[in-house]
This record gives sequence, structure tokens and C-alpha cells, in this order.
Amino acid sequence: MSAIKSGEQLPILSLLEVKEMLFAATIRATVAHASEFKIQREPLPLGYRMILPEDLAKDGLSLEFSHGILLFATDTIQYRGEPLGLIVGPDPVLCDDLASNVKVSYREAEPQFSWTTFPSSRIAARKKIRIGTSDRASLLETPGQHRERTTHWTGSFDHEYSEPSAALAVWEYDKLVVYCASQWPSHVKSSVSQVLKVPQKDILVRPTDLGQSIEGRIWFPSLIACHAACAAKLCNKPIKILYTRAEDYCFAPKQARSYITIESLSDDQGHLATLDIQLVLNIGAYNPLADELLDHAVLSLLGIYACPVITIDAFAVQTNVIPLGALGNLGSTHGFFALDAHINHLARKYQKTPAEIKAVNMIAKGMTVHGDVQVSSVIPFSKIQQKLETMADFKRKHASYEVIRKRDPASKKGIIRGIAGSFGFQTGDAFLQSPEKNRYSVEVTLEKDLSLTVTTEAAISSENARLMWKRTVSEILSLPERSIHIIQDSVHTKSGCGPMVVSRGVFAINKLVERSCRALQKRRFRESLPLSVNAQMQCNPSIQWTPDGLSGKAFDAASWCGTIIELEVDAVTGRIKPLNIWMVVDAGRIINKTIAEAALRAQAVNALRLCVLDEVVPESLGIESFLAKKRLPFSEIPDINIEFIDSDRTSALGIGELPFTTIPSAYYGALAQALAVELPSIPASPWDVMQIWETP
Repeated sequence: MSAIKSGEQLPILSLLEVKEMLFAATIRATVAHASEFKIQREPLPLGYRMILPEDLAKDGLSLEFSHGILLFATDTIQYRGEPLGLIVGPDPVLCDDLASNVKVSYREAEPQFSWTTFPSSRIAARKKIRIGTSDRASLLETPGQHRERTTHWTGSFDHEYSEPSAALAVWEYDKLVVYCASQWPSHVKSSVSQVLKVPQKDILVRPTDLGQSIEGRIWFPSLIACHAACAAKLCNKPIKILYTRAEDYCFAPKQARSYITIESLSDDQGHLATLDIQLVLNIGAYNPLADELLDHAVLSLLGIYACPVITIDAFAVQTNVIPLGALGNLGSTHGFFALDAHINHLARKYQKTPAEIKAVNMIAKGMTVHGDVQVSSVIPFSKIQQKLETMADFKRKHASYEVIRKRDPASKKGIIRGIAGSFGFQTGDAFLQSPEKNRYSVEVTLEKDLSLTVTTEAAISSENARLMWKRTVSEILSLPERSIHIIQDSVHTKSGCGPMVVSRGVFAINKLVERSCRALQKRRFRESLPLSVNAQMQCNPSIQWTPDGLSGKAFDAASWCGTIIELEVDAVTGRIKPLNIWMVVDAGRIINKTIAEAALRAQAVNALRLCVLDEVVPESLGIESFLAKKRLPFSEIPDINIEFIDSDRTSALGIGELPFTTIPSAYYGALAQALAVELPSIPASPWDVMQIWETP
């Protein structure tokens, strides 16, 4: 199958079939933790084969996938559902049945599910930040200083992929072609190369439809691709692995859980003097990106406030459940939600609005904050807040809901409402810690017929990304969009590309497209066609972590967002219904407003799922929980109103993470106003609401 041009539908992996293709089903552990185990090899039907770790070793293949993670468990079991091997054969249903009936004997051990307290042996990553040197004890004794402590939880959620996790490995002459839906094709290539012990030039990665991956398909598709590649190598046949819907729900990674405590000292006006924060991220059995998840969670906790003394102890902790990680962002939801909820708490204590508390603490241009961050750009809080409050008629509604709640504390009228806002940012910083993994490249070719092709190894993460790149080409070279083609191709590109995550990669590619087109513009009337231009860039981190905080320029390439949510609660049933969402965004130059609004609206719906749906409980996932899982019905999606403010920044900036950084905290604030109670976690169920009202 050749590379696919813009305008053509990317193939659906679950529908792909090739000649002589076999299927592979995963043999999975049925216990959460075991110190040792033994798989019993039994006769299989003719044409079926069991592949276990020793079979890979006999053929000279590597068992190590990434960061010490193995393709299949060998000595111990770390979570229920951990891959132990494969059953390969021509019938996928029979493969699934045979895999589920493989007999495994275990020496079970006590699983570790708790994660708020933990031994050092379970710490996968840690970050400790100390900013400022003031004595907390003396500050506490200072007249007018108040100490407040809050605790916040976020649950785990499913990504709800458009199709289950899958991979197809096919031999084409002396090369192995891997089809999979990945946000990071270069990682697929390098992982398969490492496991098969062959040069990367012998591995080709072909794209399939990603759907809405919302950061769940960064590294996990590479693991499945390695399983398929090993089976293809051992069987010398094309191998397809396609999870069932239930299997994907039960065993594919979910969002990490978080537990955050925040203790602050502040005066009667809400000026922050100290913040003492402990963050624990539950990453399940493992996550090769644990350090990056922790970095982004800590950055969001440092926040946008000029607090002189900040202490953060942050941990990524392993437990005996499925891998947990990113959803919609790389950890920022946890920090923004907890910090905003704490600000809401201070606002209630000091009888102010959260916006008033934020305004007196907001960082400003010219400040040195977070250790050594020089704020050289304007934080558009006031500009965004004013526009946002006007759009939502916020002050009138907020005041009227307060009056109604005080007049009718028992909610005898049956319906109560709340409204609240939040403010957050999406950093433009590089995603990965290793600079060589943050490289992006494109090749732009203008043909004699004036058609133009953009070739990149980066994942085409959405149709919106493709349209953005085409619009950039069209504006610079005055070419019709119908003559512009975008190709994802791992055959001719050799430098690799970083992941497409929370729109950072999308805008990196857009910069390269712009740079290449301007180079073509200078050459097109002086040289004969066809003309090609190659462009590469390395997205170096703009900030560096130190024990005393950050150094660098954390906010120069940040996009900003304010969000207000209005909701109502039925006092009879406890049902919570979001009514309206308003968002005001400063994301630099907006290349295509329609595309940007559509992307934000889609992500806003995904972020709302974190607030209104039941969380996933990884310890008890099974077919029953899969059958009982809920989806957000169209009737529950509120009106979503989005505005972009004029910006003096000429660069286009990322927006994909903004709904996840602002919607959960705004939802929480609106619910807290409606119920007059600060809930410690999201989501909140009708049962939680009724418990609050029934508690004396």
C-alpha cells in the first residue's frame, strides 16, 4: 500500500487485510501480582501456534521494549491483563478463545493498589522544587496570615478510541511494513527495530486512521506493533493484532490518577505568601513517559501566580494496575484543577470571587518568578477575563445564583445553578526531555504542473492539522488547496519526527512548512521545476528544571485560555447538567478560525467527560464494567461559545490542551457554588450530590 495523499481517507486498520494474513491474540495474566508463574503448553488445533518469551530468545529477538519494560512478562506479574505471550492462527475468534483458556499457574503476591502512601521502591519518578527561603513558622505568626489546606483527587478515564488498539506487520521483500494508528510513528520504527535487532531502514511505518486519540496513542501502539512484528518474524507471515472492544477498554492505558494536597499561607485579601504542595501520580504498572508526565503536572502546579515561597514534592508511583498516563494533555489537568480548586476555597473564605484572588496574585511582565523565570511577555488575564465575563454575563448570574442559594438553602425549588470560571495556559515547550526526540522534518516539492506535496514522517493527527498545513501553503505560494497534498511517509524521510502531542508537533510542522514554502517562493521563478526544499528543526526546551524551580522563558510561547461554565443541579435526583461553556483564547496567529474553533469544541467535549462521566476503576476492570460504561449523550453537550482575542504575536500556537486545563476546574467551581460545598474530586455523581444534601 502506497503513501496516502491529502483528501484520501486513511485506512481503517481493523478493515485491512492482506494475503496469507494470520491473527494474533494476547495471552494475559489473570492475577494482579505474582512472584512467579508458569505457562502450560498444550496441543493446539492444526495451524495455530503459541509464542512465549523463550521463543523470541531462541530466534535472537529482544524482549526489552522501552525503559526496562518487557514485551511479555517473564518472572513476575505486575498487573492483571499483562501480556504473557501470543496465540497465532487463521481465525481471530478462535485465537481469542484459545488465548483466554491458556492454563497458567501462579505464586500470587499481595497486589499494591494503594498509592497515597508508598515505599521508595514504587517511585518511578520524583521531582522536588523549593522556591524562596522565607521561614514558614514566622510567616504563620505574622498577624493577618491564614493557613488553609485542601485535598484534591482526579480519577482515571478511558480514551474511547474510534477503533480498538491494533497493529499489522507485513513483509515486503526484505523490509517489514508496520501499519498502526500512532501519534509517534518514529517511535514505532525505533521500537520494532530494537526488538527485531535490524536497522531502522529495514522498518517502514504506514499510517492508519488515528481517530481522536487525545494523547493515548503515544507509546502504546509501539508495544502492540512489536508484538505483531515478532510474530511476523517467527511465523514468516503477515500478522494482525486487533483488540476486542472489551479488551481495549480493560487493558489499554487510561488517564493517570492524582492525589494533591495544597497548603497555603495568605492574608485577608488573598495575597499568597507560601504554597506547600504534594503531588502523587498513580501511573499503574509502568509508563515510559513518567518523567514527562510529572514535569508537566509540576509546571501546572507552579501556575501563574507570583507566590514568593513554593514547595513541591511530586511523585510518580507504580501500582499493580494497567499502565496509566496521558489524556488530553501530559499531566496538566491534575495541577490546574487542584490549584484552581484551592483558589476557589480561598475566595469563599475571604468572601471574594476567584477572579479577584487571581488578579492580586497574577504574575506580570517584568517579574522574576518560579526561581529564575523572566516573564518577558504580557499575561493576558485581564483582557481575557473582561471579554469572558461579558460573553457569559458572569457578574449578574454569579450574584443572582448566590442570592437564590442563600434564600433557598434547602433547594426546595428543585433546580439550583452555579457558574464559575478558570484561567490556564498551554506551554509551547518541547514534550520530551531528550532533545534528539524532539526533532521534526518536512520535504516540500513543487511539481511542473504546480501541484505541491508536503512529505513528513510525523503523524497526521487529524484532518484539521492537514487543512492547517494546506492553508499555510496556499497563503504563501498562492496555490489552490486542491493542488496541495500532505503525505505521511516513513520510506523517504530518514531523520524521524517527534510525537504529535497536544498540538505541539502540529505547529512545529506548520513552522517547517512555512519556512520551506518561503524558500520555494524565492526560487520558483529563477529555477526550473520540480523544486524541493527540506527543512528540519529541533524543539529545544525553553525551560530547564533546577532544584530551586525553573530557569528560562516558560511563557513566551504559551497560549492562554479563560473558561466559564454554567450548570444546574436537580435537587430531586442529584443530576448535574452543564448548560453553557464560554471560552476566550489567545493563541497567537489563528491560521484558520473555523478549524481552530472545531478543534477546541471537540476537545471541550472530551474534557467535559472528565467531569460528568463515571471514572474508570483500574483495580476492578472487567467485562461487567465494560458493559456498564457510559458515554456522554449528545443531549448532555452544552452550548459551547469560543472567541479569539487579537494578539500581537505572529506565531501560531498550540490550543489542543487548553480545554483540559480549564474546563475541569471551571466545572468544579460552578458545582461548588451550586452546592455550597467544596467537593474533593472530579467527577461528582448524582449519588455524591444526594449524599451531600442528606448529610446533616
